[in-house]
Amino acid sequence: MISISPPPNISNGFLDLQDALGEYVAEWLEHHDFFDAHLERAGVFLDILEKHLDPATLYQRMETLGWYEADQKQVYLISRTNEALDPTHAIDRYLEFLNDQSYLIHYQGTLIYIINQSLIDPKRLEKKMLPLFTMCGCTAGKSPAFTNILRLEDNIQAARIALEFSDRMAGTIHEFNEAQMPYLVSVLKEHAVIDLIHPALHALRNYDASNGTELSRTLRVFLENACSYVDTSAELFIHRSTLLYRINRIQEISGLDLENASIRLHLQISYLLME
Repeated sequence: MISISPPPNISNGFLDLQDALGEYVAEWLEHHDFFDAHLERAGVFLDILEKHLDPATLYQRMETLGWYEADQKQVYLISRTNEALDPTHAIDRYLEFLNDQSYLIHYQGTLIYIINQSLIDPKRLEKKMLPLFTMCGCTAGKSPAFTNILRLEDNIQAARIALEFSDRMAGTIHEFNEAQMPYLVSVLKEHAVIDLIHPALHALRNYDASNGTELSRTLRVFLENACSYVDTSAELFIHRSTLLYRINRIQEISGLDLENASIRLHLQISYLLME
């Protein structure tokens, strides 16, 4: 047995520093092991995206994580608002420590954070995420909640759409439902091979241009206020009788049946297409 004694003339302060350094190294090794194990567990999500697993094996691996088929899941797609910033390392470490049952993966050049709402409250999670996003100059889009983990790629795309149709300000998280209508309009604009704008709106705009009226704007505000005469009058700062006259005039010029829900929907989409 060999006994090693400290060299002579070593101060107690140096020994304390040595002890502290030893504790730091031990803590670092523990964290390193945690990250390695966490990264290995997160691999199942990459396997899902790359379609390397049959459903039976997939659900078995998910259950080893404590994730079950009926659980509500959600996806966050995280992006930098300033390409000069490189917060990836900080976000990786912070989010993995924030909740060890949520998983961060790198997929197609983006950061994807996948959570299980049965294991963490998304509102409490986001309250902790936002200060980090502000500090690192990041923003995120998030998918709706979903159960079928095989639809993971679809929900990543939903989170991507939520982000693309947002203001992309640092320290923000954007809902998919806020982006649905702008996304729909962009798809229609890109792929429509004919004019989808309701012809009545062309007629109203021509009439306004010739007569100095605001019938097209009046109709839009009327539709946005669910055809409420009270709310529309208040927004336009006009008397109710003036609004009644304008709506009657709109119907005379255009022949529109504003009682028809399909026509009202077509008109509202048409206004968005005209922007």
